[in-house]
Amino acid sequence: ALAGPASNLVMAGIVATLVRLIPGMAEVGSSFFVTFVLINVALAIFNLIPVPPLDGSRIVYAFAPDKVRDLFDQYERLGMIGILIFFFVLYPLIAGLMQGVIRAATTFLLGY
Repeated sequence: ALAGPASNLVMAGIVATLVRLIPGMAEVGSSFFVTFVLINVALAIFNLIPVPPLDGSRIVYAFAPDKVRDLFDQYERLGMIGILIFFFVLYPLIAGLMQGVIRAATTFLLGY
């Protein structure tokens, strides 16, 4: 479950390191590389949200008590409908928090 978010963060870290080390790389292709870092950080953080079928739910599932596991099992049967419910109901409530975390992580990686 951690492999997907970890690979996004590794790719973001490698490209961010290159952007920091190679002068002018941030300006190449309308800051393509900076956008690459931002998108990979956003994907990693989004994928860690504990909503089935995202990877975050599988991480919580591994450590959760049986009652929570049963709830996740029921919710996971919804599949993509569950994701749509999440986007329309829960995401507006946590969007600001997610944007702040994404911005902080991207700023940390890029150094500005």
